[in-house]
Amino acid sequence: MIEKTFKLLIFLLILIPVLLYSCGPDNPEEPLAETGGNTENPDNAADSAVSENLDEEPAAAADYTFPEADYGGADFTVLVSATKEWQPTNISDIVIEEEIGEVLNDSIYNRNLQTEEIFNVVLKQTEIHPDNIISQARRLITAGDDAYDAMFISHSWNGAIGTIALEGGLYNLAELSEINFSGPWWTRNVNEQLKIGSSNAQYFAMNDIVVHGMQAAMMMCFNESMLQDLNLDFPYDLVRTGKWTLDEYEKYVRAGTNINNDENWRWNSGGSSIYGHVSYHMAATALLIGTDVQIIGFDSDNLPYLAVENEHFYNAVQRLSEILSVEGHYLYSDNIEPGRADVFMDERALFVDGHLGTAASLREMETPFGILPMPKYDENQADYRTNMHSGTAFTVVPVTNASPGRAAVILDAMAYLSYKDVRPAYFEVALPNKHLRNEASVDMLQIIMDTRSVHVGYVYGWTNNFLDNNMRTAIQSASPNTASLIERNRDAIAANIQTTVDFFNK
Repeated sequence: MIEKTFKLLIFLLILIPVLLYSCGPDNPEEPLAETGGNTENPDNAADSAVSENLDEEPAAAADYTFPEADYGGADFTVLVSATKEWQPTNISDIVIEEEIGEVLNDSIYNRNLQTEEIFNVVLKQTEIHPDNIISQARRLITAGDDAYDAMFISHSWNGAIGTIALEGGLYNLAELSEINFSGPWWTRNVNEQLKIGSSNAQYFAMNDIVVHGMQAAMMMCFNESMLQDLNLDFPYDLVRTGKWTLDEYEKYVRAGTNINNDENWRWNSGGSSIYGHVSYHMAATALLIGTDVQIIGFDSDNLPYLAVENEHFYNAVQRLSEILSVEGHYLYSDNIEPGRADVFMDERALFVDGHLGTAASLREMETPFGILPMPKYDENQADYRTNMHSGTAFTVVPVTNASPGRAAVILDAMAYLSYKDVRPAYFEVALPNKHLRNEASVDMLQIIMDTRSVHVGYVYGWTNNFLDNNMRTAIQSASPNTASLIERNRDAIAANIQTTVDFFNK
């Protein structure tokens, strides 16, 4: 304990100048911006949006008072979705073994050190690949396994986190008074909009304990040198003025497409053709959500319903299909070698998409690149909309935990320390200096983070088949057949929604 205390004091002496230089990246008091393609119906609220401001000082964090609790050196063990196993640049560890002189790593390490010192606990973690995290969490809870005090579960990767709640596997966090959901260390705009009906129940919640939640915002990168060779302006000013739309995106994609000497557009790793945009399955949906379509709406009683049978949804699908179905415009990379990042780094595509962790994986690229939010549908769309990757982890407390109050105390403190120390380390030091190439890209990061959203239909498992198996294919097809796809899925989605509503109303 003496050694830990000494390390903590040394860390604070090092961290104070960094915090004085850096500013905290959030403004949780900012009201949720209204979005929606179908503005004639006010009930069609955005699925779930986060409004943040990276330039705001986290002043409210200074008011935090740690509870007086001593847990006698007990273990506090968490189950973690190990997204780093899928992409090494992801940062999904909650427990860091040692300081290595790297700001982000060390800020996480020292957050844990403070937590252990304050509450006299030992933090431990078990990592599970995101392919299996939902099924494994369900299996453990169903079996009554009490090994885990808390879990950090991907919200919609190979399943839906909400289904575990519907099965009675999770504590209602709103009933744990030790959690201060009004504090800015909980991502309130997301957490509030995951509620159903008049219930105040909160079975899972978002915060910054897992850094990957900050990395998981979907975006696209473009090759600056290729644009210069094409005598095209960088799209930064289009984004800033609200004019980065599907029409502008199409112009850039068309200009960047060049078959060169290849016989056709079939992918050939030894070929010379250049594609407008190299993509993968997750980003196809992110492009659609970026047009501010209302997939799930909420009525005046905050009850959800399928909200795709409107002109804006049909038009957005049709417009995307007109762009992406053109040969050379869009290379779908799921079944090709090498992966999309390598295609982009080899300058075989003008655009690539992914989340902010993808930008980190491009850091060895010699050619300068920039980042952008997904394009709007048109200039009438009020705001950009940034979908969160399905691997984004939510915090839960399983019902197998016999001491949920203790878990609540520790999680709230960790969320606070993450907001105060880890978040600035990521946004102010690690991300801009290592992974972004210029000030304009930092501006784009601000917009991307300000417009993050989580699709509630994914969280509860209502729309996974419709979006993942149907719409991703449709928007890459010249004939999307949107009406028939809606007809095919409507009843199943309505039934899934009703099951969720019944659970919250019981």
